[in-house]
Amino acid sequence: MALADMEVGGASVDALARLLCKSASFISKSLTVARGLDPAARQHVGAGGQSIDVLYEVALTPAAGQAELVERIQAEHLTRSEVRRIAGAARAARPKTRGRPSASRPYRETIRIDELGATITIAFARTEATAVEILHALRLAAERVQSRQAS
Repeated sequence: MALADMEVGGASVDALARLLCKSASFISKSLTVARGLDPAARQHVGAGGQSIDVLYEVALTPAAGQAELVERIQAEHLTRSEVRRIAGAARAARPKTRGRPSASRPYRETIRIDELGATITIAFARTEATAVEILHALRLAAERVQSRQAS
């Protein structure tokens, strides 16, 4: 907790690493543990003596299951790789709350007509298109080609 207080005081991760003679990775993981570990899980940690790498994996999981995960780590003497596998599954199950929302891609379909050596690409600004809309777009395109040929 003191480390988190130092960061709030304006010290950067690199400055804290130099001050404490630790790696920036260690400081970053320690801050994640300080911020993300649920108080109930924190109570179980005191007796366990887990490494910062194990606690980091626990801190990244949803708070509701952290105390149970710490108890399981202690009872089953789980290795870091086992904890990483369990924590990864728990993280994958929770909804994504950070980061940029994924951009929806516009509808795009390419039709190859091998007999003629031609390719037709149909693209819509929206993400979905029905068969009726695709056929309508093709008809309009065919009409435009015909009108260009007539001119």
